[in-house]
Amino acid sequence: MRQVKEYSIEVRNIEVSFGDFNVLKGVSLEIEKGQFYGILGPNGSGKTTLLKSMAKALRPQSGAIFVDGEDIGRMRAREFSKKVACLYQSTAITYDYPVMDVVLMGRYPYIKRFQTESVKDREIAKKAMIASNVWHLKDRRINEISGGERQRVLLPGH
Repeated sequence: MRQVKEYSIEVRNIEVSFGDFNVLKGVSLEIEKGQFYGILGPNGSGKTTLLKSMAKALRPQSGAIFVDGEDIGRMRAREFSKKVACLYQSTAITYDYPVMDVVLMGRYPYIKRFQTESVKDREIAKKAMIASNVWHLKDRRINEISGGERQRVLLPGH
């Protein structure tokens, strides 16, 4: 019996252009749950455009992108943010909140309007911070910690 693979993300034949310049044309890929992938290519080949499309920061002119079988073009922002998070290379932050508050911002899609974080949200944040080895930074300001520590604080999944 053939095993059916389960994909977290599926990109189907997307095209992205900027004016007359085609950056991506007919790009498709499947990303299996639990696997790590790398996107390699020379500068200007569309790697960032692909990732921005997958993060809903750019809308492809054609094709579709699915997360857990659902078309991201039809997903509401709150539902999309529960499934997808991005950590960019540059982590310059203009606000100077305590690290714990920054981590708790990742819980916003799970909190109803006009509510604040619950004890459960704080416990989830604490577990994530312990897992990424930043719990000891919880009371420090985000702009007082090192770049590597900041990357770990901003890791998706908090």
